[in-house]
Amino acid sequence: MVKYIKSLLTIVVLFSTMFAQTANAKIAGVVTGEDGTPLVGANVFVEGSDLGAATDELGRFFILNVPVGNYSVKAEYIGYKSYVESNVKTSVGFTTTVDFVMSVASVAGEEVNVVRERKLVNTNATNTTRVVDKELIDSFAVRGVGNIVNLQAGVVNGYFRGSRSGDNKYLIDGVPVKDLFGGGNFIGQVSQEALQEVSVQAGGASSEYGGANGGVINLTTKSGGNAWNFGVNALTAMGEETPSTEKDKLYSDGYQSITFDAGGPLAENLRMYASYTNLQFLGSLSSGYRVRGTVTPCETLEECNALDNIMAVQTITRNNNDTNVQASSLTPENNTTTYLGYSDYRRVWGPKTHDDSETNRFVGNLVYSTGPLKLKLGVQSSDSANRGSSNSTQIYNTGRTGSGSYNETAFNLAYLNVNYAISPLSYVKFTLSSQAYETETTNERHGTDLASYGLRSNDVRAAGFDNGTTGPDQVYMPNALDMTNMDPYYFWRRNGLGNSSAQLVGLLGQSSFGYQYSSYYKRNTDTNTLSVDYTNQIGYNEFKMGASIENHEISYYSNPYPERITYNFNLLDTNGNGTIDPNEYTNANVTPADWEFSTLKDSYVTNLGYDIYGNEWNGTYNEASHMIAPGEPEQTRAYVQNKFELRDVVVQLGLAYETFDSGAMAPDSDGDGFGDSDGYDQLYFTDLRLNRDGDENGNYAWRKVQKETDLQPRIGIAFPISDRAVFRANYGRYWQPVELSNLYVSDTEISSNFLLGNFTTTGNAALKPERSTQYEIGVEQMVGMNAAVKLEGFYKESKDYLFLENRNNAQISTLGSESLSQFQWAQYKNGDFLVSQGMTASFEMRRVNGLLAQINYTLSESRGTGSTGSSNYYVSYLEGEYPKTLSLLSYDQTHTANAVIDYRSEAMSGIMKDSGFNMVMKYGSGTRYTPMEVASQVFGNTRPSKPDGPLNSAVGPSYFNIDLRVDKKVNLGPSSVNVYVSISNLLNTDQELGHWSTSGMVDDDGWIGSESGQAWVSNWLGSYPDVPAENLYNDLIGGSGRYGAPRTVRLGLNYNF
Repeated sequence: MVKYIKSLLTIVVLFSTMFAQTANAKIAGVVTGEDGTPLVGANVFVEGSDLGAATDELGRFFILNVPVGNYSVKAEYIGYKSYVESNVKTSVGFTTTVDFVMSVASVAGEEVNVVRERKLVNTNATNTTRVVDKELIDSFAVRGVGNIVNLQAGVVNGYFRGSRSGDNKYLIDGVPVKDLFGGGNFIGQVSQEALQEVSVQAGGASSEYGGANGGVINLTTKSGGNAWNFGVNALTAMGEETPSTEKDKLYSDGYQSITFDAGGPLAENLRMYASYTNLQFLGSLSSGYRVRGTVTPCETLEECNALDNIMAVQTITRNNNDTNVQASSLTPENNTTTYLGYSDYRRVWGPKTHDDSETNRFVGNLVYSTGPLKLKLGVQSSDSANRGSSNSTQIYNTGRTGSGSYNETAFNLAYLNVNYAISPLSYVKFTLSSQAYETETTNERHGTDLASYGLRSNDVRAAGFDNGTTGPDQVYMPNALDMTNMDPYYFWRRNGLGNSSAQLVGLLGQSSFGYQYSSYYKRNTDTNTLSVDYTNQIGYNEFKMGASIENHEISYYSNPYPERITYNFNLLDTNGNGTIDPNEYTNANVTPADWEFSTLKDSYVTNLGYDIYGNEWNGTYNEASHMIAPGEPEQTRAYVQNKFELRDVVVQLGLAYETFDSGAMAPDSDGDGFGDSDGYDQLYFTDLRLNRDGDENGNYAWRKVQKETDLQPRIGIAFPISDRAVFRANYGRYWQPVELSNLYVSDTEISSNFLLGNFTTTGNAALKPERSTQYEIGVEQMVGMNAAVKLEGFYKESKDYLFLENRNNAQISTLGSESLSQFQWAQYKNGDFLVSQGMTASFEMRRVNGLLAQINYTLSESRGTGSTGSSNYYVSYLEGEYPKTLSLLSYDQTHTANAVIDYRSEAMSGIMKDSGFNMVMKYGSGTRYTPMEVASQVFGNTRPSKPDGPLNSAVGPSYFNIDLRVDKKVNLGPSSVNVYVSISNLLNTDQELGHWSTSGMVDDDGWIGSESGQAWVSNWLGSYPDVPAENLYNDLIGGSGRYGAPRTVRLGLNYNF
């Protein structure tokens, strides 16, 4: 079936490259005469479409399967005036009520037109749902889906009602885009210009939705209308693009965005929409400073010491003759010696260097309807490329071309939606979708040539700079003398500038000069989904049932230290001829296969769908090469739901059945034929390789883990007190798979972690889904004619969440069951328990005299045994036992508030005509952290500090931010131009994003002020009075990544015709 889906969707992509689908809603109401008599047989239809219905004996009508949008609904009845109600907005999954009271026509053809006010109280909803429509999306002062979602009540910095960050699920045009492996969602392909609506359910989702314990977010893209519309939107950052020593300058992050979109009818029953965006960044901004310096190659020590503002000198010794001589044995007497001068040490602000990116996005749709059949074909895609800057402490290395990381990521989604109306009140929907995600992170210069990691590059060397390290004491450095010999010789570094110690070099952060990003990672995730849904309106009952199946294929290959291959190769290549001869293997007492395997294992390679060498899955498991199949998890679900909708009560009952089958394997501890978590207590190895056959009797052999199943009841009820007030309550059970990067564990990862150690953590194939039980009550009340107040209370219990725990009684063996030995190691398990509770209050005012306002406040408390799966690992390590009590979580924030003020001038002429502004204000009282004992975060911090108080008992800094957009539209006949200015961080405040848990401060870890810190400073001042040691230390502590961006200004232009 999966192969069939792939084949079909491949055809869809090839023949429909501008397609997308929309999720649907319902319009319902009653048509009566002025005396209240139901008008039977009245025709009600959505203008500009083939959607419509006739009223029944009670005057009721139901128009099903209505795309999300803004419509005019018309009612006609013989002998009566026709009524048209415009500005009727529909939202995903909800019923929009439109009632008509018709009067007798005095002459034929009379028509009454009514403009509908934006509805503030949704009496049909049984849970809290926030809807952001196109009007606000287009005028927001903030950019990006995530920023829009974070403005909604119940959402605290991306956490929904106390859930962990990976608990949320996004759907785009009804298609789920959850990244099961990474824990996020694939939403980067949708530009803001392509959005029609954002619908946010912070909790209490109906039985139609599964696989999420947190929020459910529906993104609906635009669809073509009945008239053609074309648009161009360009946005560019203003300010200085070159870093400088002046903090208060207006700096630019190099943001450049341009979007082209078009939509309209291709034929009578065929409409399309397409959008393309190109987005570029130069480098991220921060209110915090970065430290930079200049490196100068010198032929003599005196030359370097004569440099202006010289801070330190390094001696570089080059071996000209023997590539195999160890660096520690080189001496200046028989080798070439050059020097590096480190000078011009300074603090700078501005865009981060070597941090640029470019992204292309495409969204489109094609909608065809004829009679009872509707087809929607779609594709969405994005591709991005970005360079990663060197670490912020690499003062003299930052910005070197070719030294950092390089990432390419692509996502493609295609889907086919078929709707068939069985009758005016029932329809069936089939959906086929396929999505593919690819990402690869490499060294910018060497890319996928892992054999070159750790080798010098000729073009870099020719410029006087080399690029990387090959081992603990063999470091490639600049060579200023010999530019012709390109062989990869070794170098030796010594510190100069009098007798200054190596510690000064560390303080300057220049010891990493020549550093190369040296990790390699790639991942592919393919997802195919088949779903069917049936809807039938039976009187006041909306009955739904459906089923779906999701198949995934996940593969990845990771090598964190590929340069170790080069290092170990040169150690084995004793004759220095560039190859390892048979006698060299013999002298080292290793076989070629074992040597290469051991080298990669020692590099902590992990693989899924590949072997340890990076070869793709060939269909057969191989112990010798640790060839392992891709992860192929499968999710299925079926649901049945009935929504009973009366004027004074709405009851929604649902039941969902979900299954999750990871297909992963684990040791079988009890012989029942299924792998289990206890099986990891005994592991067997042969020739450094994991042995999945267990011991000599077949005990603890690896088997597939069991499929997980769950039954989830959901109940929602709403009591519309009137059309101005409603009370609601709901209850539901939910679950979600754990983040699969912690479930799929490769043989290589286990071998590395067990045989090398070093505070490693290991996944667990027997992890079960995480579960939650949620409760909500709420009330909405109109205030006057144009505003409403909304209050909600929520409570949630979550269990079986991921956590890390030491296996204290585990045993391993390399020689069978007779040689088992005790081994302690850390592995992910199910066990964390979370409780969150709180309330939200919202005030909404529809546009009055040009002014619209939305204000919300969230009061929340989140407690649990762990904030993340690994948050208490070190606590467990230090204390010997994992915490069992509920503590406040690190992402808990007691008070969160947001406000959106949007003003559109109603002036008919003058400068204020068609002008306006949008202002977004955000406040947070600060998240929590565990105070730790004061210790230097620069020296000797290989082990964590000990807690200096209860878990998460301290509160970090609060934040307040204002973003502003001001715009002015000019009409030019049938077209219009909108010029706007967006200002982020209007007040230019220093937004503190992080702090040291040893002090609670951003730029001070507390150690310098301690007794030992002051003694260290005194020692430096006594020996080197000209060295500002305290300032140098603080420069390494105060990272720019702990601050948000300063004020940024962007100028935009939107042209529509």
